[in-house]
Amino acid sequence: MQNQFTDRPLTVTEAVAYTGFSKAYIYKLCHLNKLPHFKPENGKILFSLDDLKAFCFRNRQAAEYELQEQADAILNKRGTDRPLTVTEAAAYTGLSKAYIYMLCHLNKLPHFKPGNGKILFSLDDLKAFCFRNRQAAEYELQEQADAILNKRGTDRPLTVTEAVAYTGLSKAYIYMLCHLNKLPHFKPENGKILFSLDDLKAFCSRNRQAAKYELQEQADAILNKRGTDRPLTVTEAVAYTGFSKASIYRLCHLNKLPHFKPENGKILFSLDDLKAFCFRNRQSAEYELQEQADAILNKRGAVEQEKNVNAIVEHILEAFEIENLPDGLEAKIAAQVEHIVSEANRDAANVYGDALTTTLGKAEQILRGLI
Repeated sequence: MQNQFTDRPLTVTEAVAYTGFSKAYIYKLCHLNKLPHFKPENGKILFSLDDLKAFCFRNRQAAEYELQEQADAILNKRGTDRPLTVTEAAAYTGLSKAYIYMLCHLNKLPHFKPGNGKILFSLDDLKAFCFRNRQAAEYELQEQADAILNKRGTDRPLTVTEAVAYTGLSKAYIYMLCHLNKLPHFKPENGKILFSLDDLKAFCSRNRQAAKYELQEQADAILNKRGTDRPLTVTEAVAYTGFSKASIYRLCHLNKLPHFKPENGKILFSLDDLKAFCFRNRQSAEYELQEQADAILNKRGAVEQEKNVNAIVEHILEAFEIENLPDGLEAKIAAQVEHIVSEANRDAANVYGDALTTTLGKAEQILRGLI
């Protein structure tokens, strides 16, 4: 983006292109006074590029390596056996100060109050708090499941502990599922709970979500089988859109998805309607928004530069008392001046003001060479 255009006001349309927000959301933010803006007259809303930048780049979330560097800096500075302040605890954990204070107030984070309300923390306590409830990776769960099968075989009952290792669910959740009769199990005696490997497999493999390429293959199969101009059934609409049957029926019930009911309650769909429904509300990628913003500023800059070039050419003709130029000569002079203006790399006011003397001197050489 060129510096000479960043001090000009942007319209709502340009603010939409720069931020990626919708017009409605821009107006809402202005109505709630959450987005700085200007109202020069007649309700017209304008924006400053600096205000839009400041609004869009608030609340930056530090990357993991930055938080690690902060934590390392704390440890290198204070050592591992010294108490940490609230600021250092915030840097170590990556939590905000306000959240640290709230956790202490609710007694959810161990801390010390030596006196005068000052809060200190132990590094071991912070470590224990941050590394709770670790979620095992898929390969770890697979290794645990393989170990169970290798140890017991596939036709032997599994205990609760082994069911936990196989499924990756917590013991408490396993017991709750059994209590609610949502997970098949056996109680041979004395309240002991056992599980069948087949039952656990069936439970874990329910409600599989198809991958994107699988949904695409299903959609392609539908089109190849039926053609593009034939009505689609609910099952085919599910395969094409990737929605569940329940969601398809709900959208039809709420009249949010176009459909046909020829007779007997049967629901059919048009491929064009499904396409139009699925491809609504496209969200532009960051690079597209950046290109739109650059195009806006470049467009506005080109207009300003053209105005200044024309003004300088007129000034040159007046300075040299030239009234009538041969055909095409004025265009050549304008092209040379435009090149000078581009090389000057200054804002519009300086090109026409402070740099005008230098420009006129070069223009005199141009005129002597062209006339």
